[in-house]
Amino acid sequence: MFSSFLGNASNGGRLDYESFILYRISQLKISPGDHLRLALRNEEGKESMFQQAYRTMDMFFGSFLFYPAEVRIHPSHLAAIEAQGKRLDVLIDKEIAEFIKEITDLATFPSRVPLVADRELDPFTTVAMYTLTIEEARQAAEMILTAFLKGEGPFRK
Repeated sequence: MFSSFLGNASNGGRLDYESFILYRISQLKISPGDHLRLALRNEEGKESMFQQAYRTMDMFFGSFLFYPAEVRIHPSHLAAIEAQGKRLDVLIDKEIAEFIKEITDLATFPSRVPLVADRELDPFTTVAMYTLTIEEARQAAEMILTAFLKGEGPFRK
């Protein structure tokens, strides 16, 4: 699933997005099997559920510095959003992009985050999710250890 943690010459030696997630996972001490969830419930707001889903995605990014794998919403809201042709496009703030692009190839970031129906959610709640599998954790550990031992990638001296 993950490409080179060490970066390559074509992108100036920067990490691709998936490798950047692995790097952030190691920094945040996320463990295999962890389910990162950021839930937002708002019964009184005037914004649409689409706007709430967007805010949830942005809050997740602000917390972890990578995007959730998906944003879950009630099925009735998903049907309405899909009927309008809307989607959760990834838009990175200019200041954050300046910071991230030093070590990450922004062209490898996802263009959107999927909206997923979840019948267990009430109509006022959105949930942004990311799950670290044991295989991804193993790959992260191998890539980080290799890069550290060789002094490459984010461990360049």
